[in-house]
Amino acid sequence: MLAKRLATSAAALGARPLLAARPLAGAGLQLHQKRTIFEHHPIPELEKQYKESVAYVDGVPIVSNRPTVPEELHPDPGMNGGYVNPPFESRAKRDPYGTYWDQQGRRNFGEPVHEDDDLLGRFMLHDYDYATPSFAMKGWAIFISTVLAITGGVYMIMPSEKPFVEREFPFNGLEKELGGKFAVRARAEGETSA
Repeated sequence: MLAKRLATSAAALGARPLLAARPLAGAGLQLHQKRTIFEHHPIPELEKQYKESVAYVDGVPIVSNRPTVPEELHPDPGMNGGYVNPPFESRAKRDPYGTYWDQQGRRNFGEPVHEDDDLLGRFMLHDYDYATPSFAMKGWAIFISTVLAITGGVYMIMPSEKPFVEREFPFNGLEKELGGKFAVRARAEGETSA
């Protein structure tokens, strides 16, 4: 890299070496960890704890404490460069009281991200699996039948009176004005409805 070349050329000329040429304390760590102020780096501990699940992509360890999908159930087409294939499971179903590197997202540092991470993340729509579809349909059927029974009972018990007074018209229900003796006339004054 340019900083190392400058430092080596400066050292060859007898100048004082640059600070950037000095090796970092955690030279085997990822660049993100080299630049941060973390004193405790979780990658070596996770590598020791989960030695069998460590995979490397381009020299970067992919550490996960989640099991991967078996190859016979979901064969890898070999199009992702050997990236680990984590199971399709929502992180909302993980233990909310567990200790995670990202407590809100319920994800550990270095854990492989699924290609559908936006669907499986903590802020996706909730999986509602508290009731089966048949149980939910029974509940809907009970609710609708109860509403129909109550409205039918009220319809049978209550008298069928109209809550308003029908309008009455003079001149024998406007017989002449509406077209004569055989025309459909309006309600006349004092006429009762049948």
